Amino acid sequence: AEKQYNKLIGNKIKRDLMFFRHKNRQQELKNLKAQLRLKINQSGKVIDRILIRTSGSNIFDKIVLDTIDLLELPPPMELLVREPPYVVTILIQP
Repeated sequence: AEKQYNKLIGNKIKRDLMFFRHKNRQQELKNLKAQLRLKINQSGKVIDRILIRTSGSNIFDKIVLDTIDLLELPPPMELLVREPPYVVTILIQP
C-alpha cells in the first residue's frame, strides 16, 4: 500500500512537471534531482513540505515546491495514517 501511494505521488508530480521538461529541453535535465519530505493528512492534503536536498537549480526547486503546493491527492489508505500525518521522502527528477 505504501509503495503504491508513493508511486501515485511521484507520478502526479512528474505529470505536473511536463511543462518544465518541455520548456527546458535544450538544458541538461537528467542531473536535476530534488529530494523532499512531505507530510500528508488523512484527507490527502500536503500539510508540510521540506526540501531536503536541492537540485542545484533554483528554478527547478521553486517549480517542484509550487507543484507540491497545488498537489491534489486522494486520501492515503487507512493503514498509512494510523498515526497521522503520513510522511514520505521522495526524489523528484524532471
